[in-house]
Amino acid sequence: MAGAAPYKTGFTAMRLAAVLYFIPFFFLFNPALIAQGPITETLYLFALCLLGIWILASGLEGYLLRVGKLGLWSRPLLVVSGFLIAFPNWTATGVGIVLTVATVVLVLIARRVVGTKPTYSSP
Repeated sequence: MAGAAPYKTGFTAMRLAAVLYFIPFFFLFNPALIAQGPITETLYLFALCLLGIWILASGLEGYLLRVGKLGLWSRPLLVVSGFLIAFPNWTATGVGIVLTVATVVLVLIARRVVGTKPTYSSP
């Protein structure tokens, strides 16, 4: 109908929406996300899950806001750190945040050493 390759379109749509496959697991691991707990805990965990989903989606897509396109080595690190941030364990969340910050810093340092400017166009 649109003249696009059906398999390529399907795989692109799956890649863009892959983070949606993991959201029910976040609810399973912490019922406070579906308002089964105190409102302060629900809001805090909701914010952490949004951050985790953003980092996870950035790793899957290969593009991070204000950083630009990501290299192949940084994408799996961001996917793992996104899971860790959204996981309802303080230790895992802390490790995920540290891993995210370390990955972003390493990407920026690598760009500075190589001398390339970040690409802000979407992939």
